[in-house]
Amino acid sequence: MFVTIEGIDGSGKSSVLRRLPTLLAGHDLVLTREPTDGHTGKAVRDALVRGAPPLETLFLFLADRAAHAPGIEEASRAGKLVVCDRYHDSTIAYQGVAIGQLPGIDDIIGFLRGFARHFPQPDLTILLRADPARCIERLTARGPKVPYEKEEFLAKVQAIYLSVAAAETRFRVVDAERNIDDLANEVATAIRERIPHR
Repeated sequence: MFVTIEGIDGSGKSSVLRRLPTLLAGHDLVLTREPTDGHTGKAVRDALVRGAPPLETLFLFLADRAAHAPGIEEASRAGKLVVCDRYHDSTIAYQGVAIGQLPGIDDIIGFLRGFARHFPQPDLTILLRADPARCIERLTARGPKVPYEKEEFLAKVQAIYLSVAAAETRFRVVDAERNIDDLANEVATAIRERIPHR
């Protein structure tokens, strides 16, 4: 089974992921993330920090996914429970805002959805919905932010996330405005409920 955890920066994804090994003990769990820790993922993070042009950042994200996807597919086929912090919905939401601001590019989300069909599809996507203003407060407490970490930008990103979620049955939208342990427990429960019984 392949599960993705999505949400805007500061919504609690990383905190939830850290708790899943304990909450999903007994399952053959593989935790992964995008950007990855490989050379393409490092290139993505460098591009974000230096504020690279949107098209450069987009294609680095896609290259990183192309390198990442075979490992996801292999683990899923081996019967493992793969949980990924960000995947193609993140690219659609974030790059849909960033590149949608460029002149002459009218259907970037359609392009990204088409590109996503070439890679493993999540069985379940959990979207953490959170107030962008609260998320910015959390991010400010962590230190320096990347260019995407602005309230107006994150509000637009979340709107795309919610639009995609409304159109696809694989999504489970959860309220991230609560105690992190309660949130992590709900996420773990949602995953357990979707694990196929053999």
